[in-house]
Formats: sequence, structure tokens, C-alpha cells
Amino acid sequence: MFNLLPGDGYIIDSDNDSLTITDGPADIPEIGFSIEPDMVAEGDRATILFELSAPAPAGGLEVNWMELDPDGAGDGQLVLEESTNIADVRGLVEDGQPVGVVVTVAEGATEAELVLEFDQDGVPEGAETSMFNLLPGDSYIIDSDNDSLTITDGPADIPEIGFSIEPEMVAEGDRATILLELSAPAPAGGLEVSWTEVSDDRAGDARFVVEDSTNIVDARGLVEDGVPVGAVVTIAEGATQAALVLAIDQDGVPEGAETSMFNLLPGDGYIIDSDNDSLTITDGSMPITSLSETQGLLNLNEDLNPNFDNLNFDRSMVFRPAEPMTI
Repeated sequence: MFNLLPGDGYIIDSDNDSLTITDGPADIPEIGFSIEPDMVAEGDRATILFELSAPAPAGGLEVNWMELDPDGAGDGQLVLEESTNIADVRGLVEDGQPVGVVVTVAEGATEAELVLEFDQDGVPEGAETSMFNLLPGDSYIIDSDNDSLTITDGPADIPEIGFSIEPEMVAEGDRATILLELSAPAPAGGLEVSWTEVSDDRAGDARFVVEDSTNIVDARGLVEDGVPVGAVVTIAEGATQAALVLAIDQDGVPEGAETSMFNLLPGDGYIIDSDNDSLTITDGSMPITSLSETQGLLNLNEDLNPNFDNLNFDRSMVFRPAEPMTI
């Protein structure tokens, strides 16, 4: 797998920032998995769905996955006898510790379903979330679009939260707004939501402007080992939407685009909306260049200054036909 790295002269397209290449026999199955539903209450069930691009080989296909950032989600139990095309299931253990699962998909199957039951532990608590990633194996190829799943269990009224930013591109000295959406009202006392910064380009030394924000009680930095790594925001009690204003400071240093990406972090009082769990903001000291829909020709000898930084044409401008350019 290859990932694009940030650079001073360009902005990364977050929808097309990585690629994966795999080689192997033509009949080796590509496998991916998902879970339905991905949010459950304790005492309920979910089903892990396996999709294979070719039938499982003779003797079945062993597939491994590992748990990441375990939250002890619901103490899930695998129910083999009610599953489909699952020949066997057992724990994956490293150094005496359970770290994942090994499942055997039945010979000839191209689909399989593994039932997962979440125990009711009787302890009042918030959401518990676990993420699982498929592990490479000798007899299959991992479908990179379906190589992980996330399951969350907790009370039925716990809010699911996602965030976004408008606009995504700003000039230094301007402002942007982080929008937070909740599926249920924030609980009594408000809801603390955390996020961390990844691929930090120190975009514009942004500051939170709480006094100009909406339904934000507090906003502070998230610090680890004395280093700022993200933010903690408190959403007002009862709110289902909040807007946090972000001021991008003008540092006076000529530079190219600076990009930062932020990811929501799991929390006890909420569930993360996996479709809206990250945001990217880009700022730069150079003005944004735009060109209107006015049609015409530019006289390259006279009309353009070699410095294109402030190129911005108004609709009212009329371009005269260009004279032949002599070199």
C-alpha cells in the first residue's frame, strides 16, 4: 500500500490519497468483511458478513483479523451454531493475550455470516467501540475497500456524532467553522468530544473562538506528554448541532498551502459516525486564484503580469482579440 505525503506545493485529495497492489494466483479469493448493524444495544446481536471473489478452497479458508483500539465492546460472543458457511472459529492469541479471531470459511463458499452476540453486563456506561482489521494470509487477498469494521454498543439514546468543516480552504487571517452533528441531544452537563490531529502541517496556527461559536460551552487543547495533539470540545446540554469557529492566524511568512487532518476520537458518551469521522482544512498565505465565465482572449504581450498570485478577472471585463506574439 502506498500513501501520498503532504508537500508545500500541493494539496492531497483525501478521496484518492492511497493505492494498494496485490499479486497472486488468478483463483485466489479476494476477501472483505463488514458488519450489520454496526451499532447495537447490549443484549442484541450483529452479523459479520464475509464476501469472497472466488470459492473457498478444499478444506475451507482460514481468515484472521485483529482487534484495534479495543474498548471491551459489549463482551461479544461468537455464535457458531447460528452462523452460515462458518466451519470453525477460535481466538487469535499472542503472548498469551487474545488479540483477534481466526475463522474458517466453509469449502466452496463465496459468502459467510458469523453471528455476534453482545452480553448484557449490567453496568451503566456509555458507548463501547471496537475496530477490527483483516490480517494478511497465504490463501487469500484482502479487499482494501472492505478490510476493517467497527462495532459500537451502548444505550439506545447515546448520540452518534460526526463533524465537518466549512470552508475547507481558507486564507490566513480568515475563519472556518467546524460543524458537529449529533443524532440525539447532548446529555445533562454537556457532551465532551475529542479529536486528534494527523498529518500536521501546523495549518495557520488556528485558534478557537468560543464566544462566536454556537452550542459550544468550552474548547481546549488535547495535550499528551506536553505536546498539543488535538482538541476537547464540550457541546451544550440538549444540543443536536454545534458550530465551533476557527480563526486562522496570519503569521506573515510567505509559504505554500498548509494542510491538517483531524480525526474524531472514541469517547464514553457518544458513538462516532464513521462516514463523518474526519475533516481536512487547508490554508495558505497566497490568494486563491479564480477566473470568471467571461469569454475572450488575453493579449499575452500586455495583459498579464508575470506574477500570477493575484490573478482575478471580473465578469464585466471585456477581452480584446490578441495580436500575434513575436518571439
